[in-house]
Amino acid sequence: MGNSESSSTNPRFASANRAFSQNELEDLRSLFTSLAAQSQTDGKYVTPSVFKAYIGIDGPLEDRMFDLMTQKRKDQKLEGKVAIIAGGASGFGENSARNFALHGTKVVIADVQDDKSDNDVKNIVDFTMRKHGKLDIMFNNAGIPGNIDFSIIDSDSENFKRVFDGNVFGEFLGSNHAARAMILAKIGVILFTSSNASIVSGEFPHSYAVSKHAVVGLMKNVCGIRAVWDTSELHITRCGCGTTTDKSNGRG
Repeated sequence: MGNSESSSTNPRFASANRAFSQNELEDLRSLFTSLAAQSQTDGKYVTPSVFKAYIGIDGPLEDRMFDLMTQKRKDQKLEGKVAIIAGGASGFGENSARNFALHGTKVVIADVQDDKSDNDVKNIVDFTMRKHGKLDIMFNNAGIPGNIDFSIIDSDSENFKRVFDGNVFGEFLGSNHAARAMILAKIGVILFTSSNASIVSGEFPHSYAVSKHAVVGLMKNVCGIRAVWDTSELHITRCGCGTTTDKSNGRG
């Protein structure tokens, strides 16, 4: 029997000259799921025309993109997973929480407004373990932009410390307590949100740039020593270097 998704039987898939690779399909699903999540009304998707509105495509390709976005993945990698998303109440963290939930993940949103303490983060992880019995994903996403201190002589030491504590110490605490839970299960994923500020110079305030360089350093070092945890199933990675803080709400 023929493949029901082939171009010969499904005209929606005839708009491309070649089939998408698996990686391309994953990228497309991620992109269009994100777009659709932003266009939700009363918890339901707007029509496929969201793609025309957002990126100017319509007709068969518009329908095809909607098919790809709504198509269930056979392996459902995120189905039933449990994730903590720091900074998940607004900005990039909020969009991430929606996307995780759309893929079947049980999401715990951590959004501490003031300085994060060791007990704050420990309590979040402990709550998640009590509620769901496991922790699969820790997304260290919370962060603050701080003051616009492009001139080193005008930089404020208190602001510098506040930004560093919020963007680096908070991600250290998240990794520290998440790893303790994941080591017991010998599986888990720890994600970090970095920024363009970690790879360019002169374009960001000093406090923010230094903090994002430190986040990358923390991520690399955690990756480098994970072997002592006696598990190859604990993964640590950085989320898109192009992600910067949403300065309108101080997250990211």
